[in-house]
Amino acid sequence: MKEVIVSTFSLWLIVEDSRNGEIKNCMTSLNVNYGPSPIFEPHITCLYAIPDDNTADDILKIVKEEVSKIQENAALQKEENKHIRFKDIRFEKGTWSQNLFLVAQQPNLFLDMLNESLMRRYGMTPGFQAPCKVPHMSLMYVEEEEEEMQRKKKAFIESDFSSLFDTDFRMKNLELWKTKGGFKGIENWEKVWSLDIGNNKECMN
Repeated sequence: MKEVIVSTFSLWLIVEDSRNGEIKNCMTSLNVNYGPSPIFEPHITCLYAIPDDNTADDILKIVKEEVSKIQENAALQKEENKHIRFKDIRFEKGTWSQNLFLVAQQPNLFLDMLNESLMRRYGMTPGFQAPCKVPHMSLMYVEEEEEEMQRKKKAFIESDFSSLFDTDFRMKNLELWKTKGGFKGIENWEKVWSLDIGNNKECMN
């Protein structure tokens, strides 16, 4: 039977990498030493599996409305609330999309408010994707890997890339991606639009 691939939209938060490219270097090193992993844009998923009966333009309009409301919060004007910091490296057994990931430090006012407002807007219960249920940035996507290997990769990051936990990464853009077909569909993922968080305007890519 032919595999049926269901297409959905996901909303990602993109952060600005450090000057020496810590995130990119980390992912490259993991792929060299423990790969292969499909290549993907590092991101934090704010909203996953938005049904296709919502058009990209409709989603953009709703996201801009909610971002505008959130940015009225005076606390978000403070510089420290415009960044993401990672506090830990974790993995989930048997879940390719959470094979190895950085855990975002909480609370994060912008991220938490955005998730809650958008999830409610789409009739879903606020929260981040299971099974970890925390805001996170995946570093590798791997199917059917032994837990021992996941532990080795975790130790590698803790040893060679500990600077990831001492760095403030500036929140840059919100991006809508069309994600398809689970692990086998990663190569077909497609960016639809990008929204600059600073001015709440669509980026011209």
